Amino acid sequence: NINPRIDEDKWKEIISMSSFKTCMLTAVVGQPIVKTIDAVTASGNINLINEDPKKLEADYKRLHELADDLFEARPADERRSTMAERATAAERESVAAGSYEPPASG
Repeated sequence: NINPRIDEDKWKEIISMSSFKTCMLTAVVGQPIVKTIDAVTASGNINLINEDPKKLEADYKRLHELADDLFEARPADERRSTMAERATAAERESVAAGSYEPPASG
């Protein structure tokens, strides 16, 4: 599969959680992404910390609801773009592993 984008609304909700502490994403917009089957194939991780166990549990449950469709992917054979289009898209949506910042809305 190809990962053309990360759902910005879901990502904003995740990073605004009161329990959100850190994250490390290895998924890169426009690059291959595979189904997670172990720690090596994971697309990243999100760390939650909260002194209030109830808030932590609520954020944990909501995180898992959002994570199911966080990455919007399509089969690789459906991607029909030129190398120039891919380079332009990569520059426009450049994402370094471990630090995803969704584009500003507007």
